[in-house]
Amino acid sequence: MPLTELIKLCPPPAVPVEPFRENRLEEIRHLYGLALPQEYVACGHTYGTGAFVGEDDHGILIHNPFSSYYHKHVADDLEVASIFFRDAKGARTLLEQNNVDQARLFPLGRDTDVTYMYWVTDPDLSRWRILLIFGEWENWLEVLDCGLCAFLAGYFASGLKVKTWQYREINGRPPRYHFRDANSTD
Repeated sequence: MPLTELIKLCPPPAVPVEPFRENRLEEIRHLYGLALPQEYVACGHTYGTGAFVGEDDHGILIHNPFSSYYHKHVADDLEVASIFFRDAKGARTLLEQNNVDQARLFPLGRDTDVTYMYWVTDPDLSRWRILLIFGEWENWLEVLDCGLCAFLAGYFASGLKVKTWQYREINGRPPRYHFRDANSTD
């Protein structure tokens, strides 16, 4: 199971920050018209709010659906996608080449640089994919045919090459990551 692998590679905090919020999944379903994949929900319960931080200080921030800031993050990142696909030359062509409809994109997270992560949604939750937009290049996006935990575990274990982050490699491998919860002072 990908979450188990992710936990082995990057242990969660003993006491996650905001691991649960009453009725949040129903609220998300009502506001956005979609259910979330179970592994994403489980990741939110397991890790809570925070970031996966590399030894090079690169942070990968996954929007925790139970966070008090979740709706703000979703709104902000929907606006980023709208601007990117309106202004970036060739971006729409890249969506078409990857068989992605912009209306099916839903915010997943971002990194501490200029990469934004989106779900490519599907009525079948097991078919959700991940799309990365690298904001500094107008025609750079990457679609990964996997769920959240497989994406993170695969990247952390060097089994999944993420073109967007290849420049971060240290001796041919990604930086080592740990999870830093939102209340951490380190």
